[in-house]
Amino acid sequence: MYTFTKRDLFVSAKARLQRPLFRKILPLSFVVLALVALQSWDYYQPWNPNPPVALQPIGAWTNLSPAQRLTLKNGGSVPNFNSGICSGVNPILLNISSGPAPGALINNVINARQPRRWGNTSFYLARQNMGGSGVQYCFDLSIAAPFGMDSREHAYFAYGENIGVTALNGVNPVPLAASYQGGPVGNATITGNGTGSVHFNANGKTGGGLWWSVNSSGQPITQVCVQYFAPPGDLPTIEPFRLSIDGTKCVADAPIVCANSFPVSRWGRLSANQGLWLDDGQPVFGFNSGFCDETGDPITFIEIDANPSTASGNSTLSNKPPRPYGRFSLDNSREFIGMGGNTYCFTLDEARPIRLNSQEHRFFAGPERVRIKAWLGADIVSMSGFGNGPAPISNANGLTFSGLGYGKGRLLERQFQQPARVAGLCGVLAGGWPSTHGRAICA
Repeated sequence: MYTFTKRDLFVSAKARLQRPLFRKILPLSFVVLALVALQSWDYYQPWNPNPPVALQPIGAWTNLSPAQRLTLKNGGSVPNFNSGICSGVNPILLNISSGPAPGALINNVINARQPRRWGNTSFYLARQNMGGSGVQYCFDLSIAAPFGMDSREHAYFAYGENIGVTALNGVNPVPLAASYQGGPVGNATITGNGTGSVHFNANGKTGGGLWWSVNSSGQPITQVCVQYFAPPGDLPTIEPFRLSIDGTKCVADAPIVCANSFPVSRWGRLSANQGLWLDDGQPVFGFNSGFCDETGDPITFIEIDANPSTASGNSTLSNKPPRPYGRFSLDNSREFIGMGGNTYCFTLDEARPIRLNSQEHRFFAGPERVRIKAWLGADIVSMSGFGNGPAPISNANGLTFSGLGYGKGRLLERQFQQPARVAGLCGVLAGGWPSTHGRAICA
């Protein structure tokens, strides 16, 4: 997935998207969800969620010390890293090594960010700089075990991204079973399926939703390597993945904590053109949130989308570009009176707990409706919500707030205690007034 990108790399986006009428929805200040269509394809193969062994995801990556992260970023090795998984009573230790991606066009230069835990259990795989170079990580197991690897928590395999996975048992290649899940698949390809070396190529596929999976079909391995690269000219990207091995979780993963959350306040940095693109139903790519992760890398909105709210019964956009409201909120109000609203989708290149509220507006009124839904990659994230009016309704379609005739002084708030990468704000309004929603990210 792209950490940032330029619009001129997506010159065909406008041609692909029809211009709907624009409607009014609620001012919001931070998160949204990307809705994706599923699409079948020649290389799309069924994924077996119940392999013949009990694979446990390694979530111990947060235990990498700052010095170890820097070593791996620059090309080096970390010995005897405790995976937190045991074979019987014996811990499975990992020797982790890094270097340039052998399959990249520039295969003598390492291009990586500092690895760490991403989301709940993913290993942060990322390229620091643009260009045709990349990075390879190899994980040597102290005890042979079957494995699986996937990008389900990220689910944004796209554009020029390439992933290569190889596995050995001793010196012998281990045949691998590979597949894509989610969608759209587009032109993405898989080569080497059933061999000891599998290659996933996004091949220009656009948008989010697609994730890859590979496993050893229950066969033990002693080493697995994953390389990540892109063609020359491609911007820096990330592709976090989960590494799972057969065993028993014997050391608990460190809890995910959010001691502080701070509001996103950069909505004034949306340019006039970007506001018009959203008004036209076209995405904005690579908007900087103003936050950085623990290693100092920026947290970016990969994509911000605006679409009609299907729940409102009105299929038109609000015909009013979004703008800043107050200090931290985004005003996505509409121009017309009557049923209608927008769905804004914010896709981050980071997975953090998120909080949203309408504190700066405090006029959640009349027949207004707000529906929230959040994902971590391919999986829905549970939410809690409250307001100083009626309690929100929670259902399979997300968390729903209703104005129910209340007005001045009313606010709403919702929280994602788990990391969330994609979340959605869906507003259904019957009047023509704005309502604002602030977003805060744990950083």
